[in-house]
This record gives sequence, C-alpha cells and structure tokens, in this order.
Amino acid sequence: MGWDTEVILIAEQFDLKQDALDAIMLFHQEDGGRWEKPSCYLIEENGRFNFYFHYERRKATPFWVVQPMSEKWLKTSFTLLGSCPDFLAGPGGIARISTGEIVDRYGIYDQWEPKSRQLVLYEPAQYAQLIFHWFRVGGPEASIRATWEKNFPKDWCDTDYAEKLIPISADERFKEQLAFYDQDVNPDWLEVELPQWKK
Repeated sequence: MGWDTEVILIAEQFDLKQDALDAIMLFHQEDGGRWEKPSCYLIEENGRFNFYFHYERRKATPFWVVQPMSEKWLKTSFTLLGSCPDFLAGPGGIARISTGEIVDRYGIYDQWEPKSRQLVLYEPAQYAQLIFHWFRVGGPEASIRATWEKNFPKDWCDTDYAEKLIPISADERFKEQLAFYDQDVNPDWLEVELPQWKK
C-alpha cells in the first residue's frame, strides 16, 4: 500500500544563477519531474540565488538524489522536507544536507495542534514563502532546533523520521507569521518553467 507525501526542497546560496538553474533541472530530471505537480521558484537575495521546489510523490523524501547534488555544489545548503514520508498520517520530516552529508534529520509531529508546522507542509504551494523563511538555514526552525541539541544531537536517523521526533511545538512566532501570512507570491520570486519528463 502506498501513500502520497508533499516534498519540498529548499536550496540556498548558489553563487551563480546558472548553477541554481542547473541544480533545479537536475533535481527535476532525477526525481521531481517524475511525479505529480512539480513547481519551482528561483529567489535572488543579495546577489546570490536560492530555490524552492515542491511536488507530490509516493512515500519517501529522496535524500539519495540530494546528497550527490550537495557534493557538486559544495557552498550550497539543502533542506529537504516531507509532509508524511514514513507512513500514512505519520510525522513530517526534515533533513539538512551539505557537502554530501546528511548533517541532521528528524521528525515533525505537531499536526494535531492548530496552526502547526506539519500542517503547512501539506500545502507547499499555498504556504511557499512561510515554509521557505521558517525552515531555511538560519531560520526560526533552526534556532529552535539548536535548543534541543543536547537531548537530540544532530545526526542521521537510520530509517524512519518517526525514530527521532523532537517535541517542538508550534512556536508563537510561527503562529503569528501564519496568522498574517499573505498568500500572494512575492514578485521577486521567479517561477521556473519546468519541462515534462516521461515517467
């Protein structure tokens, strides 16, 4: 039995626009374009380039695709998110990948709370900018995660995200950002035209 999970890849700090576009097309070819509803935005900040790529796939978050990409673009940080990658109605998941290594990976399970971090992962198009700014490297999620590092060291959870659930509740900052969230896409976000790949 299978199930669908929303997958989001945030990539940050490409020096060149062309490198970011090349990485987008590689990820699209290797995984994103083989599934449903792929969409991507290119984001320029202070002369450097990021992207936000989301789609719907069966079951997993494809870290095995992102790891070799992070070896190719060594200065780029990759954050991979999934709404329920382990099992139906299971926890969300986040993986931080850099220089070929998964430097942190843990489960997100606050879906029964109103205005939760996991619930927005089920709507990656609607909440694109909120997800990007909350979960990006150096964002609020990362600072909250750091306060749990003593009890939950940064490392790889061998199989399922459910094995490493960090009890982070929906933060007041998150609730406030969600309450005032403007769903209109920032005009500085450039939508990338993605080709159709054969499945």
